[in-house]
Amino acid sequence: ALLATVLDRLVGPSCLDLKVKDPKWFRFDPRKIVSLSVQSLRRMTVVDKFVSACCSDAPRLTRGLLDRTADLLAKRHILPPRECEEFRRAVGVLTAAMEAAVNVDDVIDDAPDEFLDPIMQTLMRDPVRLPSSGVVVEKKVIVRHLLSDPHDPFNRSPLTEDELTSVPELKKKIDDFIRARMTLHARS
Repeated sequence: ALLATVLDRLVGPSCLDLKVKDPKWFRFDPRKIVSLSVQSLRRMTVVDKFVSACCSDAPRLTRGLLDRTADLLAKRHILPPRECEEFRRAVGVLTAAMEAAVNVDDVIDDAPDEFLDPIMQTLMRDPVRLPSSGVVVEKKVIVRHLLSDPHDPFNRSPLTEDELTSVPELKKKIDDFIRARMTLHARS
C-alpha cells in the first residue's frame, strides 16, 4: 500500500498538485524517491507473498499507474535503460497476477455459503476455527479484528491469534471449487 501511495502521489494524476515549499530544506527529491520505490517494487516481484499483497491492493496499484511510472522513468532518464526494462518486466508480472486474481473473483460469485467468511462475506482462502464459538472465518479477517479487539466477535470470549485452528479439509474443498470454476471458466 505504501509503494502504491508513493507512486500515485509522485507519478499519478494528482502529481502536479503536490507542492513542497522548500524542497532542499526537506531534502525532497521526487526523482530519487520514485527511483528507490521502483527499485524496491522491481526486486520484490520475485516474492510470491508480495505479488499477492499487490493484487489485494489493486485499486491503488493499477496497470495505468505502473505504465505511467515506466514511461516517466524512461522519458526523464530516472533509471538506466536496462533497469527501466527490468521494471517493465516486473510490471508484467504484477499485472498478470492482478488479472488472474480478478478472474478468480469473477468465477466464484456463486460460492456456497460454507466457503464465505461470515464477517466479510468474501471467499475464504485460509479458513480457521474460533475455539469458543466454533465459527469458521478467514484468518486474515479475524487477525485484523484481533488487532483492535481481542475477543471472539461471535460470543465475546477472549481470543488470541495462537488459539485459531486451521481447517485443512475446508481449505481443500475451497481450493477444489476454485480450480473447478477456473477450469470451467477457461473452457467457456
